[in-house]
Amino acid sequence: MLKRGVMLLFFILSISTFSMVTHAANSSEYVNQSFYGYKEPSFTSAKTNGGSEYGAQNVGVVEKRDNGWWKIETWEGPVWINLNGEERVMGDFYAYDEPSFSSKVANAGAKYGRQTFRIVDGTTDGWLKFKTWEGDKWMNPTSEQITVNKTIYAYNEPSFNATKANYGAPYNPQNWGV
Repeated sequence: MLKRGVMLLFFILSISTFSMVTHAANSSEYVNQSFYGYKEPSFTSAKTNGGSEYGAQNVGVVEKRDNGWWKIETWEGPVWINLNGEERVMGDFYAYDEPSFSSKVANAGAKYGRQTFRIVDGTTDGWLKFKTWEGDKWMNPTSEQITVNKTIYAYNEPSFNATKANYGAPYNPQNWGV
């Protein structure tokens, strides 16, 4: 019974994986905008081209997926691009001007509620750049905001014997991204 279940799961996963490819023939297409390349079809994958954007150019398309990701040929070998971004439903998170919790909080300091966002870039440590009414902003969907309502000390390592962070000064009550 277990073996049948595993085989059925494997079969379903293989069908769903292969059905994502909507175009696999090699073709040449002109891309009329700058774009980033990624090693995998994910905005949190490592960037190619030394982290720099590619300029507008003709690209050799190896594969197109229905979620907007294209596999193209470059001087570095196969690279993934997404020209229009991905739409994702996200909600209840803070947005930042830069990919850092110490950056200015966007949206007048309020959380974004549940809605659809267009993701256009990311970093390997989980930050995603998305489009808002304020322009491009950053979120970290793997983080959580907690409020500490008292003065605390932080340490540079997970030990009370470690050196205190913040030059030994306490942190006042505040929200923390964890």
